[in-house]
Amino acid sequence: MDPRTGNPQLDTVIERFLDREVCCTKTDRLPVRALEDPALATGECANLAWQFSAFAHAHGLKAKVLDSSPDRLGYDDRPLRGVFAHAVAVVGRLAVDFTAAQYGYVELPLISERRPDGSWQHASTASAKRPSGLGSCLASAHV
Repeated sequence: MDPRTGNPQLDTVIERFLDREVCCTKTDRLPVRALEDPALATGECANLAWQFSAFAHAHGLKAKVLDSSPDRLGYDDRPLRGVFAHAVAVVGRLAVDFTAAQYGYVELPLISERRPDGSWQHASTASAKRPSGLGSCLASAHV
């Protein structure tokens, strides 16, 4: 298993979640790994944040869902036309985002750490981006 967060218990829970199917609004069931596709990830943030939070909690982790704006979560390095809200699961100081592909991030999930000043910094391995030109997926508003 690839260490993602520095927390072995959280890393194990993430790996187990990646091997699951989840309920999505676009289809009844979807493999979590399919969320690497920006078109499938778009609009699923709250849904996946709640499902991962419940899964993490069932595996002994304290997790919650954070609703915020993408720029406050550190997704301010590309234009996000029409996007006003985004949800992620938070475990301790770490945000776990299974739908960051809609913003061009290639890591699944995107892991970010809350800094002492309250801002979020993406893990160094998550800095790779998809090429721009994601089209309508960046333009759709979602919660």
